[in-house]
Amino acid sequence: MTDLPLLKIEDVLNKLPQELIAVDGSILIRRAYEVAEEAHRGHLRKLKQVPYIQHPLHVAYSLSELHFEPEVIAAALLHDVLEDCEEKVDRSQLRELFGEEVLLLVEGVTKLDKVEDRVKRDSEQLTR
Repeated sequence: MTDLPLLKIEDVLNKLPQELIAVDGSILIRRAYEVAEEAHRGHLRKLKQVPYIQHPLHVAYSLSELHFEPEVIAAALLHDVLEDCEEKVDRSQLRELFGEEVLLLVEGVTKLDKVEDRVKRDSEQLTR
């Protein structure tokens, strides 16, 4: 991540076609960023020593380059909040702030992360 540029939420929004996000989409994405940034505030990426929020920003940026919908971009920004910051933001708060669709997307990514971790552990055990 040290080789990647430090991003701002404007970088993500500027990659999306305006007709795709309109005003409501922009508000949703900015609100997701604000919640994620506050939840991750003070956290650093383990090896890179950059603010943790850069990881979700880069994921959201990559998806915005592919012109995904605002709900997907919002979920990208929030994707580590439930797993890493549940003491600050829980499922019911995400549902209330962003709706069921964004919550389901966030939970889906969290489940995929757990599957990926399990596959890595299993692979490491097999190679020992």
